Amino acid sequence: MSKIPSLDELREKYADVMDDKAVTNVSNWIEPNTDAPFDEQEYLDRAKKNADALNSKLKEALSFG
Repeated sequence: MSKIPSLDELREKYADVMDDKAVTNVSNWIEPNTDAPFDEQEYLDRAKKNADALNSKLKEALSFG
């Protein structure tokens, strides 16, 4: 069974993809930034805190069938 990469490993692996502005350059579609500032670290900390429970529920749901 292969190892599931951590969030940090995925961020590093796909950094070039996440920084690629080709879509907005081609389409000229840029979303306005009118939302309140987003605390990415707080969101990631919350996701990491709840990851085990989420994974457990996903395994449970996928075991039916």
